[in-house]
Amino acid sequence: MSEREYNNCVDELSHRVYGYLYKILKHKETVEDLVQDSFLTLWQQRQNVHIDKAKSFLFVTAHNLMINNIKYSILRSTPTQMEDVYQDNSFENKNLVNYLVEQLNKNMKECLLLRDLEGFSYKEIASIVNLTEENVKVNIFRARVKLKQMLNEIEKQ
Repeated sequence: MSEREYNNCVDELSHRVYGYLYKILKHKETVEDLVQDSFLTLWQQRQNVHIDKAKSFLFVTAHNLMINNIKYSILRSTPTQMEDVYQDNSFENKNLVNYLVEQLNKNMKECLLLRDLEGFSYKEIASIVNLTEENVKVNIFRARVKLKQMLNEIEKQ
């Protein structure tokens, strides 16, 4: 990958990597650090990464860095801080869809966001989140069913 191709990746993908991480972590500074670390890793590996694989490489790297960050946060958190690590469900700060997506389990949320928000194929998602393609499809299907059920419950109220 050339320097020019790398710079194009930064321009085209940084906001998408940021959006993916922010939807899960909800902490601006942490997300900014992880995006920067993801692109630093891409730069360091640019000789080994073909431009056609840069997008997948970035999302796999960002995902792995996020998982490591969550594990580290859990290890250094007190029980009251644990709630902040996993969720920020202040309804007044989110629209209804974002609130409902937050209610999904980790695998459902990650798979759904990567598919619907980022447009990755099932195969690409499977490699990013380290699941089989079938598990990815099942998680996305279940996430959509659960979102519909939650919306129906809200409408009944």
